[in-house]
Amino acid sequence: MGTALPADAGPRRRFPTAARERIAIASYPFRDFIAGRDGKPGSGKMELQEFAAHVGAKFNIKKIEPWSAHFRSLDKAYVEELRAAVAQTGGAIVNIAVDGEHSPYAADEAERERAIAFGKQWIDAAAAIGSPSVRTNIPQAKGFEAGRGTNGRKPAARGGIRGGEERGG
Repeated sequence: MGTALPADAGPRRRFPTAARERIAIASYPFRDFIAGRDGKPGSGKMELQEFAAHVGAKFNIKKIEPWSAHFRSLDKAYVEELRAAVAQTGGAIVNIAVDGEHSPYAADEAERERAIAFGKQWIDAAAAIGSPSVRTNIPQAKGFEAGRGTNGRKPAARGGIRGGEERGG
Protein backbone atom coordinates (compact mmCIF):
# COMPACT_ATOMS: atom_id res chain seq x y z
CA MET A 1 0.00 0.00 0.00
CA GLY A 2 1.46 3.38 -1.02
CA THR A 3 1.44 6.57 0.98
CA ALA A 4 -0.72 9.54 0.10
CA LEU A 5 2.26 11.90 0.23
CA PRO A 6 5.75 11.60 -1.20
CA ALA A 7 8.34 10.43 1.30
CA ASP A 8 10.05 13.82 1.28
CA ALA A 9 6.88 15.83 2.00
CA GLY A 10 6.24 17.37 5.38
CA PRO A 11 7.91 19.69 7.82
CA ARG A 12 11.67 19.85 7.89
CA ARG A 13 13.66 21.02 10.86
CA ARG A 14 17.44 21.08 10.97
CA PHE A 15 18.75 20.93 14.49
CA PRO A 16 21.94 22.85 15.21
CA THR A 17 25.07 20.94 16.13
CA ALA A 18 26.28 23.54 18.64
CA ALA A 19 24.81 22.78 22.08
CA ARG A 20 24.01 26.42 22.93
CA GLU A 21 21.99 26.69 19.72
CA ARG A 22 19.74 23.83 20.89
CA ILE A 23 18.85 25.47 24.19
CA ALA A 24 16.18 28.05 24.93
CA ILE A 25 15.56 29.94 28.14
CA ALA A 26 12.01 30.28 29.42
CA SER A 27 10.82 33.61 30.79
CA TYR A 28 8.64 31.97 33.46
CA PRO A 29 11.48 31.44 35.99
CA PHE A 30 12.19 35.17 35.65
CA ARG A 31 8.57 36.11 36.37
CA ASP A 32 9.52 38.31 39.32
CA PHE A 33 11.84 40.36 37.08
CA ILE A 34 9.78 40.68 33.87
CA ALA A 35 6.83 43.03 33.55
CA GLY A 36 3.61 41.39 32.45
CA ARG A 37 0.22 42.39 31.13
CA ASP A 38 -0.86 43.48 34.61
CA GLY A 39 2.36 45.33 35.45
CA LYS A 40 2.75 49.05 35.24
CA PRO A 41 5.30 50.50 32.82
CA GLY A 42 8.21 52.04 34.68
CA SER A 43 7.97 49.52 37.51
CA GLY A 44 11.66 48.75 37.22
CA LYS A 45 10.95 45.33 35.72
CA MET A 46 12.32 44.22 32.38
CA GLU A 47 9.98 44.31 29.39
CA LEU A 48 9.59 41.07 27.45
CA GLN A 49 11.17 42.79 24.42
CA GLU A 50 14.40 43.07 26.47
CA PHE A 51 14.47 39.45 27.61
CA ALA A 52 16.18 37.96 24.54
CA ALA A 53 18.97 40.53 24.71
CA HIS A 54 19.35 39.92 28.46
CA VAL A 55 19.71 36.14 28.24
CA GLY A 56 21.95 36.50 25.19
CA ALA A 57 24.33 38.76 27.11
CA LYS A 58 24.12 36.93 30.43
CA PHE A 59 24.05 33.27 29.30
CA ASN A 60 25.06 33.36 25.62
CA ILE A 61 21.71 31.75 24.72
CA LYS A 62 19.86 33.20 21.73
CA LYS A 63 16.52 31.36 21.90
CA ILE A 64 13.70 32.09 24.30
CA GLU A 65 10.37 30.65 25.40
CA PRO A 66 8.22 33.53 26.63
CA TRP A 67 5.32 32.93 29.02
CA SER A 68 1.93 34.26 27.96
CA ALA A 69 1.57 36.36 31.13
CA HIS A 70 4.66 38.34 30.10
CA PHE A 71 3.00 39.60 26.90
CA ARG A 72 1.60 43.08 27.43
CA SER A 73 -0.77 42.53 24.52
CA LEU A 74 -1.46 40.43 21.44
CA ASP A 75 -2.07 43.53 19.31
CA LYS A 76 -0.32 43.45 15.96
CA ALA A 77 1.97 46.39 16.81
CA TYR A 78 3.13 44.82 20.09
CA VAL A 79 3.73 41.41 18.50
CA GLU A 80 5.72 43.01 15.66
CA GLU A 81 7.76 45.02 18.16
CA LEU A 82 8.56 41.85 20.10
CA ARG A 83 9.53 39.97 16.95
CA ALA A 84 11.81 42.81 15.84
CA ALA A 85 13.46 43.06 19.28
CA VAL A 86 14.23 39.34 19.32
CA ALA A 87 15.48 39.39 15.71
CA GLN A 88 17.74 42.35 16.52
CA THR A 89 19.58 40.16 19.05
CA GLY A 90 20.05 37.38 16.48
CA GLY A 91 17.70 35.27 18.56
CA ALA A 92 14.42 33.46 18.08
CA ILE A 93 11.28 32.57 19.96
CA VAL A 94 11.08 28.79 19.81
CA ASN A 95 7.93 28.22 21.85
CA ILE A 96 5.29 30.18 23.73
CA ALA A 97 4.15 28.78 27.08
CA VAL A 98 0.46 29.68 27.34
CA ASP A 99 -1.63 29.59 30.51
CA GLY A 100 -5.37 30.10 30.24
CA GLU A 101 -8.38 30.05 32.50
CA HIS A 102 -10.76 27.93 30.45
CA SER A 103 -10.65 24.24 29.64
CA PRO A 104 -11.63 22.60 26.34
CA TYR A 105 -12.85 19.70 28.50
CA ALA A 106 -15.31 21.71 30.62
CA ALA A 107 -18.91 20.57 30.89
CA ASP A 108 -20.08 24.04 29.85
CA GLU A 109 -20.00 24.43 26.06
CA ALA A 110 -19.47 28.19 26.26
CA GLU A 111 -16.35 27.66 28.39
CA ARG A 112 -15.04 25.09 25.91
CA GLU A 113 -15.55 27.58 23.09
CA ARG A 114 -13.71 30.30 25.08
CA ALA A 115 -10.82 27.89 25.64
CA ILE A 116 -10.58 27.10 21.94
CA ALA A 117 -10.79 30.78 20.95
CA PHE A 118 -8.07 31.60 23.50
CA GLY A 119 -5.80 28.90 22.09
CA LYS A 120 -6.37 30.08 18.53
CA GLN A 121 -5.34 33.64 19.36
CA TRP A 122 -2.03 32.33 20.71
CA ILE A 123 -1.50 30.20 17.61
CA ASP A 124 -2.00 33.35 15.54
CA ALA A 125 0.43 35.28 17.75
CA ALA A 126 3.02 32.51 17.45
CA ALA A 127 2.73 32.58 13.66
CA ALA A 128 3.14 36.38 13.63
CA ILE A 129 6.18 36.19 15.92
CA GLY A 130 7.75 33.31 14.05
CA SER A 131 7.51 30.78 16.87
CA PRO A 132 7.23 27.23 15.55
CA SER A 133 5.29 26.03 18.58
CA VAL A 134 2.90 26.84 21.40
CA ARG A 135 2.40 24.81 24.56
CA THR A 136 -0.90 25.37 26.29
CA ASN A 137 -1.33 24.50 29.93
CA ILE A 138 -4.89 23.23 30.11
CA PRO A 139 -6.55 24.09 33.42
CA GLN A 140 -8.63 21.57 35.29
CA ALA A 141 -12.10 21.31 33.81
CA LYS A 142 -15.12 22.19 35.87
CA GLY A 143 -17.69 19.41 35.53
CA PHE A 144 -15.20 17.19 33.67
CA GLU A 145 -16.59 14.17 31.86
CA ALA A 146 -14.34 11.56 30.26
CA GLY A 147 -14.35 11.88 26.49
CA ARG A 148 -15.62 15.47 26.43
CA GLY A 149 -13.84 17.68 23.96
CA THR A 150 -13.08 14.82 21.59
CA ASN A 151 -16.11 15.11 19.30
CA GLY A 152 -14.07 16.87 16.62
CA ARG A 153 -11.50 14.09 16.71
CA LYS A 154 -13.81 11.09 16.37
CA PRO A 155 -12.95 10.49 12.69
CA ALA A 156 -9.25 10.41 13.58
CA ALA A 157 -9.91 7.96 16.40
CA ARG A 158 -11.83 5.64 14.04
CA GLY A 159 -8.99 5.33 11.58
CA GLY A 160 -8.08 8.83 10.57
CA ILE A 161 -8.73 11.24 7.79
CA ARG A 162 -6.72 11.15 4.60
CA GLY A 163 -7.09 13.43 1.64
CA GLY A 164 -10.19 15.07 3.10
CA GLU A 165 -12.09 11.78 3.30
CA GLU A 166 -12.96 9.98 6.46
CA ARG A 167 -11.71 6.42 6.61
CA GLY A 168 -13.82 3.82 8.34
CA GLY A 169 -12.47 2.12 11.39
